[in-house]
Amino acid sequence: MVHIKKVEIYGFKSFGYKNTVVNMEKGVICVTGPNGSGKSNILDAIMFALGENSPKILRVDKLRSLFHDQSEGRIHKLVRSSVSFDNTDRGIPIDSNTVTITREMPPQGESQYYLNGKKVTKMTITELLDVVLATPNKLNVVQQGMIMRIAELNPEERRHIIEDIVGLSYFDEKKIESTKQLDEADRRLEVAMARMGEIRKRIDDLEGERNDQLKFQHLEKDTKRFKAIKISNSVQESRKRLESQKIVLEQSLVETEKIYKEFELVKIELSQLESEKTNFLQEVNIYSRTKAEVDSKISNMIMKFEQLRASIASSEQRVKKIGQNIPSLMNERESLKKQIHEINIKINELNSHLKIKEEDNDNMTVKLDILNAELKELLNIQSEVNEQKLRLEVQLKDLETTKGNINVELSTNIERVKFIVEKLETNTKRVNNITNEQNKLEIFLTKLQNLNDEELVKISHCEQTINNFTSKKTKIEQQIDNISLILEKADSVAVRYETKIKMVKNLQHEDYAIAMLLRYEKDFGIMGTFMHLVKWEKEYERAIIAVASLWMKALVVKDVKNMLKILDHARKMNLPRLRMIPLDITINHNDRDIPVYNGVIDLLSNVVTSDKAPNLVDFIFGDTILVNNADTAYELAKEGWKTVTMTGEMFEPKINAITLDLNSKISDLTKTILLSESVENLKDSIDLLKQLSTKKKTILGNMALKIKQVENSRINIHKSLAAIDSHIENIKGSLQRHQKNSEDMPDRISSLSNLQADIRKNIEELEEQKQEMNSKIMDINNKLNEVDEQGVIKKLSEIGLKKIEIGKIVEHMENEIRKQFTVISSHKAEVEILLKRINDIVNEIKMSKEEAKEQASVMKENNKILENVKTELKSFRDREQQLIDTSGNSVSLLQEYDAKIKIVSDQERKSSKQMSNVEKDIALNRKEITDLTASETKLMHELMEYGYSEPLEGYDVTIDVAELVKEYDFLRGSINQLADKNYIQIIDGYRGMSSRKNQLESERNSIVKFLEDIEKEKKQVFMEAFDKVNKDVRHIFSTMIGDTGSAWLEIENPDDVFNSGLMLIVQFPNKPPRESNSLSGGEKTIAATTFLLALQSLKPSPFYLFDEVDAHLDAQNTERLSKIVVEKSKLSQIIIVTLKDAIVAKAQMVHGVYPRDGVSQLIKYKSPTAKMIN
Repeated sequence: MVHIKKVEIYGFKSFGYKNTVVNMEKGVICVTGPNGSGKSNILDAIMFALGENSPKILRVDKLRSLFHDQSEGRIHKLVRSSVSFDNTDRGIPIDSNTVTITREMPPQGESQYYLNGKKVTKMTITELLDVVLATPNKLNVVQQGMIMRIAELNPEERRHIIEDIVGLSYFDEKKIESTKQLDEADRRLEVAMARMGEIRKRIDDLEGERNDQLKFQHLEKDTKRFKAIKISNSVQESRKRLESQKIVLEQSLVETEKIYKEFELVKIELSQLESEKTNFLQEVNIYSRTKAEVDSKISNMIMKFEQLRASIASSEQRVKKIGQNIPSLMNERESLKKQIHEINIKINELNSHLKIKEEDNDNMTVKLDILNAELKELLNIQSEVNEQKLRLEVQLKDLETTKGNINVELSTNIERVKFIVEKLETNTKRVNNITNEQNKLEIFLTKLQNLNDEELVKISHCEQTINNFTSKKTKIEQQIDNISLILEKADSVAVRYETKIKMVKNLQHEDYAIAMLLRYEKDFGIMGTFMHLVKWEKEYERAIIAVASLWMKALVVKDVKNMLKILDHARKMNLPRLRMIPLDITINHNDRDIPVYNGVIDLLSNVVTSDKAPNLVDFIFGDTILVNNADTAYELAKEGWKTVTMTGEMFEPKINAITLDLNSKISDLTKTILLSESVENLKDSIDLLKQLSTKKKTILGNMALKIKQVENSRINIHKSLAAIDSHIENIKGSLQRHQKNSEDMPDRISSLSNLQADIRKNIEELEEQKQEMNSKIMDINNKLNEVDEQGVIKKLSEIGLKKIEIGKIVEHMENEIRKQFTVISSHKAEVEILLKRINDIVNEIKMSKEEAKEQASVMKENNKILENVKTELKSFRDREQQLIDTSGNSVSLLQEYDAKIKIVSDQERKSSKQMSNVEKDIALNRKEITDLTASETKLMHELMEYGYSEPLEGYDVTIDVAELVKEYDFLRGSINQLADKNYIQIIDGYRGMSSRKNQLESERNSIVKFLEDIEKEKKQVFMEAFDKVNKDVRHIFSTMIGDTGSAWLEIENPDDVFNSGLMLIVQFPNKPPRESNSLSGGEKTIAATTFLLALQSLKPSPFYLFDEVDAHLDAQNTERLSKIVVEKSKLSQIIIVTLKDAIVAKAQMVHGVYPRDGVSQLIKYKSPTAKMIN
């Protein structure tokens, strides 16, 4: 069995930069140690070495965090993890007893993988590990918290997990793809049906158009025949008219010839007379008319004479130059002829050699043709042999494929029979289990309902107690609130006055002294303070305060004796400053009259009043005058009066002093100080109230505690009641499921029995087909052995070698022939160039001779012309003289000529008129003949267009043609000329579309069948996996808990497996069966662990990594888990991180991890019984 032998860690997480080796064996390997020591990092290192890249799974925020924390000062940082596997059984497909996989990651993050020291890709590692199911995945690596996540799965998620493990997504992908194909097939079929409908409609339309077209074609043929007859009639008529016109033309020609002869004779005679007359006139009038002409001609002849002489000289020079060029051209021609002769000799020699080589080449070509014929014959034989062999091999392959399919189907059916037998046994047992469980559940349901009633009574009692306590609590809370409100207000008042009193006492203000003395006002004869004994109007307040500000707080006593008593008492009490006024000395001695001044209001004493002490007013204000303005006050003060203005400006007499009192106020703290005793009493009351409030709060707290206790009891009862309700609902649901399953079981067993019988029958048929396939395969193998392919191949090889040799010879010869042909072609080209040059020379000589000859002839002609010019010049000079000498009278002779010319002209006009009339008739005849001939030709062309080369027998068809043409024209506008062709094409297309529709229907039916097969196979695969997991769940749970407990899986809706969930039903000892999500924490962990271990059996891995899966288990459940871990370690290596003694005690090897200076350290302990266990 493949297992991990050793793990080496360097620079990974808590393991420092030294090579840490963790040795391992088969069985249970336990890793333990204190929290934070780095236990789980060993599992992370294993996953890292095997290719895990997810930071979340490796429990870091990023891959760079895998580097050891104390690596800041190191120049070189590296993370390395290596895992060595024991491969003695060659589970990993490598011929080595040990397979070591190493992964290194530098700071740049690019990982390097090594397999037994050789650098490989991650894909190679993954493919090798996939062979033994050793790649890290969701099942063989169980990290912290995974058990709790599995425990919280709902039924739908449980089903998805099994689907993912067995790979049902493959079926879903196939189903999706097939569904798409089905949709496409439906769409194509729909399109085909729609097109067929359109084509059928088009065929119906074209059928009418085709009938119209066929009718039109027959009508067209009839019309053409009748038109041909009509044209034939026209041709016959035209030919008759043409014969008559030819006869008329011949007669006109004879007559024309006769008239022409007469006209010629008359014309000759007229010409002679006119010539004689003209000559006579020229002779008579020559001098007057031709003298200038003769002079002009003489000058022209002299100019021409000079030009001819110059031309003759130029021709003589050109002839001389041509005579010099011709010899050199002839010499060059002879030289070129010699070169051509030499080249022709070479060409003849090359042609003779070429002829010999061509003969040899022809001989070799003949041999090659013979070989090609033999080769072709052998190839035909080989082709027949190959075709025969290929047919046999195809038949053999088809038979073997069919045999393989039969074997696969046979194996599948046998497995299905086994599965059905197991399923029947399981269902039979399950029926009995369901009946027993139903009875137990009904008994337990009755007990729970009774318990539920008891709990409801308890809840009622608790609620009544809570209501009583709550009403008392409400009253006490109201009392406490009232006390708190009183305390809050009292505290506010006491603090406010206490602060003021304390401040006044600290300042030792006169108000304090006044307040202290006012307590004994009766004893000391105190009437009060000055400001409380007098009154004034608001408008005079500024002036009054300015004058009496120092006396406002003075104590007014009855007499001096009381004043002295107060002084003694003040000294004893150590009172601050104090003013006093005894009433017995307040006698007004001011008898002065008020001066009359503008702005004087009155004496100030007149605006102040006092009911208790009238003299007191005069004593203070009697000598002060109240004025309107400062100027008046100033003037009166200078005169010795004490004055004050309404705005508070006071002038002493003689201006000794001035006092300004613009906005001052008089404080009165006396009452506040007098309240100090009341404030102290208030504080005492506050303390008493606080004590009462504290006592009430204590009572309230005790009452709240009692209420909370009762509420907790009620909550616990409610929880218990909710648990009971949940149990009742679960039991009812289980009873319903059991009832449904018990009802469905007979049908399932019956259907499974029928299916088993069908499959067994199918197996028998498949066995017969298999035997038949074996016999056919044997026959085809015998036929294949009889096929002699090697002999043909050997002959082909021999002929091929001969053909290659001859081909090389032929190719060599053809190359030589091409070379010689190239040389000959070049020589011929050279000869052609030389011949062209000779031709050019010959032409040049010929042209030179012709030019010389032409120049000579020109010279000769020019000499002749020169002589003629000389002669003419002489004659013209003589003529000039003769004209001068000639003159005479010729009138009578001229009249005689005119009379003769008139007679002959009349004859000429008559003959011309006759001849013109005849010629006009001839022209008309000829035009008529031409038109008739053209018309006949045109008619014959039209006749040929209608398919007739000769005119038909004629008769009158005008009426028939008119009717046919009318009908033809009527149909021609609406006829479809392609209707027949389109009809035939569309009919053929419709037949093809019908075949295509049948094909599409067949394809659709095959896709539907394929979908049904996929669904069946998917359900079969899932149900096989479900039964295996269910079986393992039962086994694992009974192993952990014992025979008194049980667990199993149930499908919520067995009729619709893939739209329902999987329920994990668990029954612990002495407890009813419940769904796993309704269990307690520890029970839920046991259930989730059972489910996980059962899932692992679907794809067993050679090793499993468990990271504190027992964290939430108590001692009893941990002991249960250790049993199954030990049992599982017999088949696979278990590496588990744990803190529980129960699991450590059963491990074959224990690795202790502890930290030292921030680096994880290891110690190893090997159990003495490890060897025995292994």
